[in-house]
Amino acid sequence: MIGILTNQTIRRQMLTVLFLALCGFLLVACQSALFTYKGASIAHPNLIPLTEGGLKGAFFETEDVTVDYEYTRTGDNLRLGGEISYSRALQNSFSSVPDFYIRVFFADAQGTVLAYRGIIASGYGYTTDRMRFHELVALPPGTAFMAFGYSGIAVSSSNQDRVDKSFWFDPIAH
Repeated sequence: MIGILTNQTIRRQMLTVLFLALCGFLLVACQSALFTYKGASIAHPNLIPLTEGGLKGAFFETEDVTVDYEYTRTGDNLRLGGEISYSRALQNSFSSVPDFYIRVFFADAQGTVLAYRGIIASGYGYTTDRMRFHELVALPPGTAFMAFGYSGIAVSSSNQDRVDKSFWFDPIAH
């Protein structure tokens, strides 16, 4: 009788572990679906029209970064290139940027996000760095606009009184 109870207990424990593992897997799989920008609305001032042909010498600027960019659009293909630099304020107050990520969002005529794509991810850099990017993107059907968004951490140069600053820009309407 003890052997049967032990086997039943082991089976129950194995089923419980299997059930919990399955729940954990589903939670992780659904997390990306829950925390996505697809379907969100981009705030109107952040929308950059993507017209057929191209645009040269354009820029997107915030208090943290400047993105000098150009693009050429042919149907649903976009050739996007440019250079990103950190603002004078970041350069004057901080020496390094150990984490920086910038993405481009693609939206329809109503400003609804259809897709997004990372264009630069930096694991370490300096505030004086200039980062170049060149992307060839297959646009989702119905794309009319793009927008930039980013996040980063800047670190002061002093080892004794180290100061970190998180900085970001989110084009999504809240």
